[in-house]
Amino acid sequence: MTAQKKWLIRFFALLLALCVLCAATVAAVDPFCYYRLTDRPYFANIFFFSPGMIRHSDYETVLLGSSMALHFDPDLIDEALHTKTLKICENGMNVTELKNLLAACRCAGRAKRYLICLDMDYYRFTEPPASKYPVYLLNQTKLDDFKYWFNFDVWTKYLPLDAASLVTKAEGTAAQRYRRIGLLKSTEGYNEETALHLIRLNRPNGSLSRQARAELEAMIPNFDEMLQEHLAKFDKDTQLVLFLPPMSAGRWYLYTLNDATHYFYEMREHIAEAVAPYDNITLYDFQSCDFTNDLSLYRDALHYNYTINDYMTREFAKPDHVATPETVKAANRQIAENIERFAAQYGERLK
Repeated sequence: MTAQKKWLIRFFALLLALCVLCAATVAAVDPFCYYRLTDRPYFANIFFFSPGMIRHSDYETVLLGSSMALHFDPDLIDEALHTKTLKICENGMNVTELKNLLAACRCAGRAKRYLICLDMDYYRFTEPPASKYPVYLLNQTKLDDFKYWFNFDVWTKYLPLDAASLVTKAEGTAAQRYRRIGLLKSTEGYNEETALHLIRLNRPNGSLSRQARAELEAMIPNFDEMLQEHLAKFDKDTQLVLFLPPMSAGRWYLYTLNDATHYFYEMREHIAEAVAPYDNITLYDFQSCDFTNDLSLYRDALHYNYTINDYMTREFAKPDHVATPETVKAANRQIAENIERFAAQYGERLK
């Protein structure tokens, strides 16, 4: 054997040993809790950490949603519904991410109830949005674990952070800190003037563009795809609670300025009709509630303070806001009245 061949063999043997060492290090430390939950007192990143929580944490109920669901308190959900809740909420969660998370939860097979926030605007797309959650963490195959073992963020950020956590202290474990994401027991920043200012800034400029109209027309087909390809795949013993979050009357007023309102009325009615045949799907509708007229509870046209989240949590244990096609039509009429009331009260101030 020539010296050159010996060098090549040694080189590839060393390279293989280095790869094995890297993989073993990541698997042992497991900064994303992909293989098991750990007690490390740091939290990596919701996009990296959620897959591990789905795989390994103890829960019976999953809450999924965007910023409209971010302020839900999982402890209060546990108390109201007598359950153990895994909360997976992040600003701007899109439909692609929701689908991927639902698929991962269904494969994990732990939850028997889902609370799913229906942000109708997030169904406005002609091309599916990209996901911020790494597919290699959410899927069930081990074939692409190497993407975790040799991940740039793991080696440059989270392994050093893990080493630092050995000599520094933080409050709570990673799982406990994950559970507190979005908890905000304060109403600071939620007031009428702030909400009106941001509503004014978001006034539409002119009529709907062709692209915007195409996106609005795609809402119903996009929801149907979600229902048929994802929600309908859950077994009949799994309860799916969908809820329409209570955006303010100001948001509905903005829709009237470019004639988009009827798309959302139709979307609401379609959702109620589409889920009605499913015994394990319940729709809650909070969009015509009286408090949607109270801008002191909002920080913009959409986002409400935690007191509304707490209210909805308690209502999930009651039938008062369970929606049917008939109640949604009645609620649409109430929303129209709310818009008229809002325009009469604030219309001049928003010009």
